[in-house]
Amino acid sequence: MQVRNPPFRYLTLGLDMAAKRAVLVGGGTIAARKAAALREAGMELVIIAPTLAPLLAGWASTGELTWHRRFWQTGDTCGAALVIAATSNREVNRQVAFEARNQGIPVNVSDRPDEGTCRFPALLHRGSLELAISTEGKSPAAAVAVRDTLAEIIGEEYGEMLELLALVREKLLTLGMHEAYNVQIVKKLMEHGLADLLREGRQSEAETMIKTTLSLDPGP
Repeated sequence: MQVRNPPFRYLTLGLDMAAKRAVLVGGGTIAARKAAALREAGMELVIIAPTLAPLLAGWASTGELTWHRRFWQTGDTCGAALVIAATSNREVNRQVAFEARNQGIPVNVSDRPDEGTCRFPALLHRGSLELAISTEGKSPAAAVAVRDTLAEIIGEEYGEMLELLALVREKLLTLGMHEAYNVQIVKKLMEHGLADLLREGRQSEAETMIKTTLSLDPGP
């Protein structure tokens, strides 16, 4: 059954894009910003543009991306896992998006988001913790503002906490505890101020809290 007028058109989903090819048409500051996010995800970057922003030029000089020093041509998106249309030419962006969509390739269009099939959320990283904030294109600036507000609340201690909680999860799974029990333990540790201890640099007390919580809780 087809869902009509879904409340959220864009599915928030984490995909492993490492070593997959991203074709970016355009070499300006917008392309550079999006290329930086793709680079962090381990994607193979291919830039098609007559000139490059300094950041992209630096990566090209060290072989960290492939640069085709020319304007876009029909067929340039073939074989890509992701396409970014980020030129200053409206017609070129439209053609790039059309070609990508016809091949079923996710495409992001910088100057006309609705022509694309994917969007870039505002991201906040704290170690392995990643928060993504999106307004579905209604106001990217608002997404950034919300991200910056959260950044003041969620500090680097959350990344440290995540590493400790990963060890807790591994131990519980080894003991044969189910995931629901793991959720209970994590909730209890957070309610007891685990993040606060890490923010204050009280690492040993944080580890003691974890050991105590695990030993006192009888489990399911």
